Amino acid sequence: MREILEDVNEHIKDGFGRAQAKEKQVLPNRFYDKVSVKQVKNGFSVLLDERAVKTPLKKLLIVPNADLATELAAEWQAQKTEIHMEKMPLNRLVNSALEGE
Repeated sequence: MREILEDVNEHIKDGFGRAQAKEKQVLPNRFYDKVSVKQVKNGFSVLLDERAVKTPLKKLLIVPNADLATELAAEWQAQKTEIHMEKMPLNRLVNSALEGE
């Protein structure tokens, strides 16, 4: 059995290993230090280093409730070195709702 496992490591760059490397998604790096919430004209906005968060379609992310904005900010704050949108379900939901308007 050991021989089989050692053989796998020798051929990791062949075939399937190479295909897996191409499938790996490159995540954006965390580019901000400070996350905050600010009251704006139509509600509350999440700020990353004093710049407002936008949806993928570049709409400003403004929510009507301070508690919701605080939860969105917490998801941004929880990101470590890379931004994993799949680990930010509330942000994804709000982005979808805002872009569907």
